[in-house]
Amino acid sequence: MLRDMADVEAWAKRVAEWRASGLTAKDFCAKHDLQLSSLRYWTYRLRAAVKPSETTAVRLLPVAIKPQDAPQSIPQAEPHKPALTVELGAARIVVPVGVDRTTLKTVLDALGEHATRGAR
Repeated sequence: MLRDMADVEAWAKRVAEWRASGLTAKDFCAKHDLQLSSLRYWTYRLRAAVKPSETTAVRLLPVAIKPQDAPQSIPQAEPHKPALTVELGAARIVVPVGVDRTTLKTVLDALGEHATRGAR
């Protein structure tokens, strides 16, 4: 019985060292002249011996859920730093962060029509 307890303590220490080492089981065993099958056996045996009350407690964190209809905050660009500048010939369009998608599409469509007419 005492020998078995000594084995349990020794292997518990080895398994803890292996986990802390960051090595694969195979590399750890090679480095410490251990049998891979023995390390796997003791890892399983020690894990099975842990009682549920001895396991690490789970911490729950509060979560805040925003309603879907809440407006999304859009980061604003600095006034002198546009998010995007589009240049087509002599035309220059400065697009700020958070521009309305419909407005941008209308402007780009108008530019496309202008370019098409100019290409004829």
